[in-house]
Amino acid sequence: MAEHSIPRSNVVIDEDGVGGGIVDELQGVKGFVNNSKPKEGVIKYNYANLKSQCYFKLADLVNEGKISIKCDIGIRKLIIEDLEQIKRKDADKDGKLAVTPKEDIKENIGRSPDFGDALMMRMLFEVRQEYIPYIVGGRVYSR
Repeated sequence: MAEHSIPRSNVVIDEDGVGGGIVDELQGVKGFVNNSKPKEGVIKYNYANLKSQCYFKLADLVNEGKISIKCDIGIRKLIIEDLEQIKRKDADKDGKLAVTPKEDIKENIGRSPDFGDALMMRMLFEVRQEYIPYIVGGRVYSR
């Protein structure tokens, strides 16, 4: 944060496990809890959890060509490997939208999908932005 002059309000930390203590110590950062409730707003989807909602948002931005990452080829390969594992869980069933469990991904690629998870957590700012209500003339709107 200091090296790149990033304000704490623009930082997301995985709050599961050890990250919870870091979030407590660094006031102003955003904590991310994978299994927390998805963000709700005017547009409602039936997501299983916040993690699923953020991965679906990431997929939307990638498919629309609205996101890019500048990195070296080694990191690029790891990101691709991570994101190739993310699929809709139980796509043939009705129910809440969910993604492949992390345990399955770890088993498939032999490591934790840390790069994919970092990109997914970045989407917290995007799903929050979509659903922040505001009031004009006594009426409630959403971006």
